Amino acid sequence: MLETASSMQMLYGSGAILGPLTAGILMQFIGPASLLSFMGVAALLPAGFARWRMWQRGPVPKDEQGDWVPQFMTSPAALEMHPDQEDNGAESDDSSADEQSGAEAAVAD
Repeated sequence: MLETASSMQMLYGSGAILGPLTAGILMQFIGPASLLSFMGVAALLPAGFARWRMWQRGPVPKDEQGDWVPQFMTSPAALEMHPDQEDNGAESDDSSADEQSGAEAAVAD
């Protein structure tokens, strides 16, 4: 996993350096219209590679596939609001509601 992540970072960094340089050179020699063509080719290259890889290798058989597990990119506090989450802290919620109503009564006086 670490090897893949470092390779992806290197690829991204190389593209970030070489992409603008190549686009600038193309625009200088061919004209401003070449920017759109360059961006189209830059988008089609990874799409073509992905398509080629799909043709080279078939799908993974069902018995070799693992279970799908959702990974939430949120904080633990947001997971507490998830409908499937068990309600373990009901008592603390009631006491805070009592304190809040008492504070509202004090403000009303």
